Amino acid sequence: MKIRKKLMLAVLVPVSVGLVVVVALVWTYRAIEGAHDNGDKVRKVRNSLSELNHLLFSYVTYGAERPKQQFLAECDSLTNLIAGIRLRDPEQRRLLEDIRRSSQGIKDPFIRLVSIADAPGPVKNDEFSKEVKERLVGQLLIRSHRADWSASQLKSLVDEEIKNTHTGAITLIVFVMVLTVTPLTIMMLLTRRSITASLAELRQGTEVVRSGNLDHAIAVEREDEIGELSHAFNQMTNSLKEVTVSKSDLEREMVERKKAEEALRKAHDELEMRVEERTAELARANETLRDLSSRLMSAQEDERKRIASELHDTIGSCLVGVKYKVESAIQQMRKTPGAAAKALDNIIPRVHEAIDECRRIQQDLRPSMIDDLGLLPALSWFCRTFEQTYPDIRIEQKIDIAEGDIPEALKIVVFRVTQEAMNNIAKHSKANLVQFHLRKLDDRINLVIQDNGQGFSPEKIYSWRGTVKGLGLTSMRERAGISGGGFDIESVDGKGTTVTASWPFCKKD
Repeated sequence: MKIRKKLMLAVLVPVSVGLVVVVALVWTYRAIEGAHDNGDKVRKVRNSLSELNHLLFSYVTYGAERPKQQFLAECDSLTNLIAGIRLRDPEQRRLLEDIRRSSQGIKDPFIRLVSIADAPGPVKNDEFSKEVKERLVGQLLIRSHRADWSASQLKSLVDEEIKNTHTGAITLIVFVMVLTVTPLTIMMLLTRRSITASLAELRQGTEVVRSGNLDHAIAVEREDEIGELSHAFNQMTNSLKEVTVSKSDLEREMVERKKAEEALRKAHDELEMRVEERTAELARANETLRDLSSRLMSAQEDERKRIASELHDTIGSCLVGVKYKVESAIQQMRKTPGAAAKALDNIIPRVHEAIDECRRIQQDLRPSMIDDLGLLPALSWFCRTFEQTYPDIRIEQKIDIAEGDIPEALKIVVFRVTQEAMNNIAKHSKANLVQFHLRKLDDRINLVIQDNGQGFSPEKIYSWRGTVKGLGLTSMRERAGISGGGFDIESVDGKGTTVTASWPFCKKD
C-alpha cells in the first residue's frame, strides 16, 4: 500500500471514530432523556398516590365535601398520567399495569363509600353500613398500598435503567475507540519502522555514492513512494556514471568552472562599480545642470526686477514730472488764454499713455505685487486685467491653497506659467471660458488651466527635441522642471486644452 494511502487512512480513521462517537452520544442522550422523562413521570405517580392516601384519610376522618372532590379529581389525573407513560422493559410495563389497575380499583370503592356516607341518617348509621364502610376503607388502603409499592418498584427499575444507559454508552464509546485506535496505532508503528529502515538504507546509499562509487545500487523491494525513490536514485547513479568520464576529470572541470565563475564575478563587480560611478557622475552632472539652470532663471528674474525698478525710478518719475509741469503751465496760460494752452492740453493724454505703458512694462518684467502682496492677490489682479483686455473671455477662478503654503521661490514660477498659458489662450484658442484652479492636493501644489477653445494636436505642435514658436510650451515645461515640478498638456482638436503643472508640497517648519 502507498504511504499516501496509509496517511489518508490514518486521517480518515479518527474522523470515522469521531462520527461513531457522535452517533453514540446522540443515541445515549436520547435514551437517557427518555429514561429521565419516565423517571419524572413515575415520581409524579408516587406523589399522586401519596396525595390520594392523604385525601382518603381526610375524608374518612372528617367526611368533608372538599377532600371527596379532590380525591376524584386526583384519581382522574393519575389515570391520565399513567396513560402517558411509555416503557419498553416488560417488568416495568407489568408494574405500570399493576399501578393502573390498582388506581382504577381505588376509585370504585371510594365512590361506594361516598354513596353510603351520603345516604339518609338511619341508613348510614346502622351496623351493616358501618361494616361495609370499614371493608371499603380497608380495600382502599390495601389497593393504595399495593399501587404505592408497585410505583416504588417501578421507580427503582427506571433509575437502574438510567444508570445502565450511562454505563452502556461509556462502554460503547471506549470499545469503539479501542477497536479503531489499536489497529491504527499498530499500522502507524509498522509504517514508521518500515519508512525509517528504508530511509536509513537510502542515506547509506547516498554516502556510498558521495564517496565516488557510482556502481552502488539500492535494492528496490517496496512498491510505495520509498520504492519509487530508490528506483529514481538508481537511475540517477546510472546517469552520473554515463556522463562522468572519471572522478579526476570531474574535479578538474569543477575547479575550472569555479575559476571561470570567480573571474565572471570579478568582472561583474567591476562593471557594476563602473556603472555606479558613471551613474553618480551623471547624477552630479544633472544636478549641476539643474543648479545652473536655476541660477540662470534666478539671474534673469533679478535682472528683470532691476530693469523694472529703473523704469519706475527714471522714466516713470520723469513722465510724472512732465505731467505736473505741463498741468502747471496750462493753469498759468489759462489766465492768459492763447493757442499754446490748447496745444498743451493735447499733450496730457499722451503723457498719461506713456505713464501707463511704463507701468505695463514694469508689471510684465517683474510684477511687484508678488513681492508686496503675495502670489494670490497677484493672480487675482492678473485675471481681472486679462478680462479687461479680452472682454470676450470669462475666467472662473478657484483657489484652494493658503499664501503661506506656497514657497517663495515657487511663486514667480506659478505666475509665469499662468501668464504664458493665458497669453496662449488669448492668441490661439478662440475660447470664451477659462477655468483657473490652484490648490493643494495629496501633498502637491496643482495648477490647472482649462479652456473651451478649438484645441490642437500636441503631437504635431510640441516635440521635446524640436522648437515651438509662439505657444511657449517649452518655456512652461522648463520652468516647471527646473523648479522641481511636472508639466503636462492635454488637448484635442475642437475640444479645448488643459494645462497642468504640479510641484511637491514642502511643509514649512
